[in-house]
Amino acid sequence: MDGRQVFWSEGDLVRRLRRIEGQVRGVEAMVIRGAACRDVLTQLAAAQGALSKITRIVEACQLVEGLSETMPEGERDRLRDRLAGLIP
Repeated sequence: MDGRQVFWSEGDLVRRLRRIEGQVRGVEAMVIRGAACRDVLTQLAAAQGALSKITRIVEACQLVEGLSETMPEGERDRLRDRLAGLIP
């Protein structure tokens, strides 16, 4: 099993990215209609948080992929399991 299968499925990642895309389009619409800066910042923070979460997931996967060639299989599996448990 590769790290990618532990940290995300393709469908899950695409859904998350599409949700962020919708958030960004919503922010664009808010700017066009002249929404209050506080409201725009709130929506930007939500999109940024979602993007940060995806980044952490992919970084964890990269860590496992990078170590897979240098670690013994049992250690790699334990690391992968521990990292998967840290990502909500």
